[in-house]
Amino acid sequence: MQSIARFNDKTSIDVTFTDDAATTGGFQYAMHAGALLLVRSTSTAGPVEITFLARPSSSSADYFVAGDTTNNAVTLNVQPGRCYPLPDELFAAPYVGALAASGATVTVSVFMKG
Repeated sequence: MQSIARFNDKTSIDVTFTDDAATTGGFQYAMHAGALLLVRSTSTAGPVEITFLARPSSSSADYFVAGDTTNNAVTLNVQPGRCYPLPDELFAAPYVGALAASGATVTVSVFMKG
């Protein structure tokens, strides 16, 4: 029998990303097969760049900038009212957060795929 992964309303969370690693939001990701970011609002007009972070756990104070296979930071330019799949490079991250561009905040709803 083929298994089907579905987006589930029960596995969504609202998160606000800031420009400070100590205060930016995040979400548990390790047990999911993917995620969709629905951008609710931003503090600045136009696209805002977010840079993804990984943490060993939600209680860890250690943040690491997520990198791709060529050692570039994993980023997205996001706008309100649009949705974006979580980049593949974050698939193995136990806990994911993001830094917004300097002075910006980005509020998203994260829908997990189980």
